[in-house]
Amino acid sequence: MRSILIILITSVMMSCGAEKHDGYVLSGEIKGIADGKIVLSYYDRGQKKSVTFETAIIKKGEFELKGKMDYPQELNVMITPGNASFSLWMENAQITVKGDMKKARADQWGGKTLPVEIEGGKIELERQVYEALLQPIREEQKPYALDYNEANMAYIKGMKRNCPKRNYWCLKAKLNWLTMH
Repeated sequence: MRSILIILITSVMMSCGAEKHDGYVLSGEIKGIADGKIVLSYYDRGQKKSVTFETAIIKKGEFELKGKMDYPQELNVMITPGNASFSLWMENAQITVKGDMKKARADQWGGKTLPVEIEGGKIELERQVYEALLQPIREEQKPYALDYNEANMAYIKGMKRNCPKRNYWCLKAKLNWLTMH
C-alpha cells in the first residue's frame, strides 16, 4: 500500500512539472540567417489588406511562437532579412519548420519563396498530401502555364508602353485563348 502511495505521489508531482500547452507552438530553424524577424500574416478579405497575426525574433537561426487560435488558418510567413516567404496552415498543435535561406528562389512577383519542411498539425499534413497529389497535374500543365505567363507579361508590358490598339487586342486574344485551353 505504501509503495502504491509513493508511486501515485511521484506521478502527480511529475505531471505537475510537465508544461502542457493547449494552443499552438510554432518552432523552427532557418539556416543561413543568424538573427532576424519572422512575421506571420493573413489576408483579410473584409478589410482588403494583409493583417499581421504574430511576430517573433529569430536568434541564431531559431524561433518559437506560442499562442492559441480560435480556428485553423492559412498564414503567410515572411522572414527578414532576405525577404523570403512560405505559407502554412496554423492550428492549435506543435508545428516545426526547417528551412535554408540558400534554397530561397526568386518568384515571378519579385519576392523569394523559401522551401521548407513542415511537421505537425493535421491540416498542414492534409495540405501536403493534397499538394503531392496535384504535382503530376501541375507537371502536365507546366507548358501551358509558361505560355500563359509569357503572354500575360507581354500584355502587361504593352499596356505600360501604351502599345497600339491592334497589338493590345492581339495579345489579349492570345491570353484569352490560353486561359480557355
